[in-house]
Amino acid sequence: MNHIEKLIDELCPNGVVFRPLETLLDKNIGGGTPARSKGEYWDGDIPWASVGDLTQSTICVDETRSNITKLGLENSSTNIAPAGSILVALKMAPGTARMAACDVAINQDIRALVPKSSIIPEFLRFYFDTLRIGSHGAIVKSISNKKLTSTRIPIPPLEVQREIVKVLDLFTDLEAELEAELVARRKQYEYYRDQLLTFPEDGGAPWVEAEKLCDSVTSGGTPLSSNPEFYDGDIPWVRSQDIDFNSISKTSRNITPLGLEHSSAKWVKAESVIMALYGATAAKVATNAVAVTTNQACCNLEINARRASFRYVFHYLSREYRKLKALGEGSQSNLNSRKVKTFKIPLPPLSEQKRIADILDTFDALVNDLESGLPAEIEARRKQYEYYRDKLLTFKDLEPSA
Repeated sequence: MNHIEKLIDELCPNGVVFRPLETLLDKNIGGGTPARSKGEYWDGDIPWASVGDLTQSTICVDETRSNITKLGLENSSTNIAPAGSILVALKMAPGTARMAACDVAINQDIRALVPKSSIIPEFLRFYFDTLRIGSHGAIVKSISNKKLTSTRIPIPPLEVQREIVKVLDLFTDLEAELEAELVARRKQYEYYRDQLLTFPEDGGAPWVEAEKLCDSVTSGGTPLSSNPEFYDGDIPWVRSQDIDFNSISKTSRNITPLGLEHSSAKWVKAESVIMALYGATAAKVATNAVAVTTNQACCNLEINARRASFRYVFHYLSREYRKLKALGEGSQSNLNSRKVKTFKIPLPPLSEQKRIADILDTFDALVNDLESGLPAEIEARRKQYEYYRDKLLTFKDLEPSA
């Protein structure tokens, strides 16, 4: 039996009292938004939190995307949430809770909760992570302040609360350290990628149009969506949303041989480079670990292995994402195959391409691999935290409601 289990067995062996949240608060603070048309209300030195600031933070809100002035504070319904209060979202991400690391003004979609001495603020924040408060709204999900404050919260002895917070803090500190390391490694990866893939245009490696590195450049097609016989087969079918600087071994949708036969979809050999032409992922690239088919929103570069390393081409086009996206047209920066085919790529000797690709593959795996890199370790720690959090914050109700 661990220390917390011993404490529970000693101090509350039969369960703990659950109380409505409203009975556990010294203050329940609402907020508001200064008039957007008043420039003098904005860009001051008072942090002002909206729901986005809660969802982008993991534990505490210590900085916000917007600041307001004293004039904005005085001439609106926003209020200051004191440091240490629990900020809870009422809309968009209802029930999401973070702690205010400093005094912060809040908008109308947040409530700031200041607990009484019977409950430790950090304990309450952790407990919110276990709650599934029912929300309403077909488009924008929300909960009312009344529903929020009627939520029943367990009140174990303070000594138990402190020990639980201590254990869960260790998990969150470790995750924060891993996140910080991931940010540092990504910056390192981008630095080395820029160093390795920078070539002068007037000397050194020759610059070659992308299509001249390929055995073929193709697009794809979409089987008739109303025909169920064309879908859910065993042929992987790449759509633009599957492309995100990744290696594709499985796709979100498959088609059947009949669907392939009755559409413009075509097979693309393994170890090709696939670029999204339009949609939200326009100009992003991926490689395919297995042979796939694609829809018409993809440009498929089947690299000639005697001329270029497909991983080298992938890394170079990944680095040039913003430049490629700028070539697009329309509100979504849509590309076309011609612009991809004529995009020039520096071409050092094949041995040098492979050396560069090997170095960048090592960094790429470290910062992006969901099975072996830092993201995988962070995900494993997150699951471990969630398991122990739910275990530690599950209590028997001493006075179950009827």
